[in-house]
Amino acid sequence: MAATAGAATTAANTSQAPSAGWSQDEIKQAKAHCDVVLRGVTASYAPDDPIKQGECGSPVVFKVTSIGKGPEVQLSPPAIMTCDMVASLDKWVRQDIQPQARALLGGSIVKIDTMSSYSCRNAYGRAKTRLSEHGRANALDISAFNTAKDSSVVLTNWGLTAREQRALAARQEAERAAAQAGKAPASGQPQNAAPAGTGAAAGAPRHPYGMPGTVIAPPSGFGLAPPVRLGGPKAASNQAGGSAPQADTRADPKQTFLREIHARACKHFGTVLGPEANNAHKNHFHVDMAPRRTGNFCE
Repeated sequence: MAATAGAATTAANTSQAPSAGWSQDEIKQAKAHCDVVLRGVTASYAPDDPIKQGECGSPVVFKVTSIGKGPEVQLSPPAIMTCDMVASLDKWVRQDIQPQARALLGGSIVKIDTMSSYSCRNAYGRAKTRLSEHGRANALDISAFNTAKDSSVVLTNWGLTAREQRALAARQEAERAAAQAGKAPASGQPQNAAPAGTGAAAGAPRHPYGMPGTVIAPPSGFGLAPPVRLGGPKAASNQAGGSAPQADTRADPKQTFLREIHARACKHFGTVLGPEANNAHKNHFHVDMAPRRTGNFCE
């Protein structure tokens, strides 16, 4: 048997050099790994041709059309991925996505809108950087989760990101400061000076008791001052600059669902990115199986 195996290995190495594709040994080992990984996984998939494009590809990949059972969750369009991705996606759907959908959306997810699976490119589409996990068929981008009646879309239902809240707070503070500056007296003009054309020169005393040339605010006891708010929360316009706007206490079920399943994805994938990561991920979740020494990376 040793001789037979050796001959087979030699033939494989001769007919298929590593630069042109995967060796038979590499494919065999990958298939053995997938036989173990896919045990107990409920999904509709079929083996696809091995992919080798320079540094990109994988010796064993699958075309996945659905995940789960009762109901099946259709992937639209179907995705090309490794068996490790299939297994992790199955766990995420069963353990987290479906329970959260039933609790928050009133029904199970029946379709996931995918944006990208295998794609031979560098991370973030840059010309000079490390290879993206998409280039290893080891990643999936998702734009929406659909029940039979409705959709939870990452772009429209995530809500304001933390950076958007900070930008909004900064803009509100700038507007408040500009409004305050507009009320301030012009430079060099005394605060108690009478406006031009008024006061003693115009023969119209401004003081309520007949003292010409001086403006004095009436005391609050005369009923002319604006009402004073005692206690309670401050009005939004009076909040200190730099703080984020107060979140709406009436939780949006779709927003809560998306944020919950994003957070829970971190148990299953090496990398989880979403709207909070950067503007490039504003409209989708990115999940991949990149191995990390210091724990999963989630934003």
